Amino acid sequence: FDRDDLYARVWDFVAMQRGNMELQLRALGASCSWKDLTFTLDENVVRRVYATFEKMWNDGMIYRGEKLVNYCTKHQTAFADIEVEHKDEKGKLWDIAYEVVDGGKPGEITEIVVSTTRPETLFGDVAVAVNPEDKRYKNLIGKAVRLPLTDREIPIIADEHADPEYGTGAVKITPAHDNDDFEVGERHNLPRVQVISFEGKMLPVCGAEYEGLSTAECRKKVLKDLEEQGLLRGEKEIVHSVAHCYKCDTVIEPMLKEQWFVDVKKLAKVAIEHLEADEVCRGAFSIRSKASAWKRAIIPQPKRPKRSLPSAMFIPPILSLQTAFPAGPPVGTSRNSACSSGRSNWDFQSRNAPRSLPPDCPYRTAKHLPPAADNPADIPWRFFSSRI
Repeated sequence: FDRDDLYARVWDFVAMQRGNMELQLRALGASCSWKDLTFTLDENVVRRVYATFEKMWNDGMIYRGEKLVNYCTKHQTAFADIEVEHKDEKGKLWDIAYEVVDGGKPGEITEIVVSTTRPETLFGDVAVAVNPEDKRYKNLIGKAVRLPLTDREIPIIADEHADPEYGTGAVKITPAHDNDDFEVGERHNLPRVQVISFEGKMLPVCGAEYEGLSTAECRKKVLKDLEEQGLLRGEKEIVHSVAHCYKCDTVIEPMLKEQWFVDVKKLAKVAIEHLEADEVCRGAFSIRSKASAWKRAIIPQPKRPKRSLPSAMFIPPILSLQTAFPAGPPVGTSRNSACSSGRSNWDFQSRNAPRSLPPDCPYRTAKHLPPAADNPADIPWRFFSSRI
């Protein structure tokens, strides 16, 4: 759908469901200022969000940058971490040889063997990382290796992400398709090469032989070509955690997408000052020191790109709900008398609630009842029990 069509459909859904939600709240005894009922897409809310967004942009509080998201290639959308199902599955760990450039001198290592569970992503490799304390590779840091199946050379970098005790102690860095590699890329200012499309197909950057293949097809071909070139050093069976879409069970692909970010460092600084000055209720935090430490350990954010505010930019979805403001119970209305009428006394002329309700009962009128509510038989009677 385009933007206008999507908004129209949202409003159609609101027209059908809004009355049901309000009706239930009224029946439950919520004493609210119903005239102030507000919906996410009401014009006054949208105006305020736009104004706030622009102010935060001008104040340097928000910016746009790339970040890896959990992407389902079937549903063509991203999912939150809590929506991803992780399953322990049997898989394979392949060892691939990366030839060291100018590494033919006597006594020097001529290749670095890298272990990976996803050989199809090697086209997006931008570095090979080794642990700075690993004596095997210490003399190779700063040199380069040839990326298999391509004509590219990538650097050998030192990073603690590489575990000397795991596999060969060397890992390939693919910032565009792995969350840990993304962080390594941020620390070393590495480029991000995306090799898988949002449809789950290999992109042209992989080469004509691999372009358009699915990830599974590409994996088979890459392994075959590596073996033919004598670069496949071995494989072993492993059990590892694989992320799946909770809706369709498709394997989740980490994908780069532009996201909006709030620069929380300024906010965290102010919060810490008030927290340490005992000016904040500790009910939200079990221990104040933990709360302060949490605020100090703000996760590093993507680097701010140098961009100006575009003239026609995408405004992020407004994350709010229907809002009603407390107004206190009506005078003289008891909890049990609010909706104590019998079923035979219903009168739905002008979409009103039961005629037998007290005159000051807040549930006497329901302005937003859905069309189906015009018939008393269509209203679930449990919403109007005498025990509210």
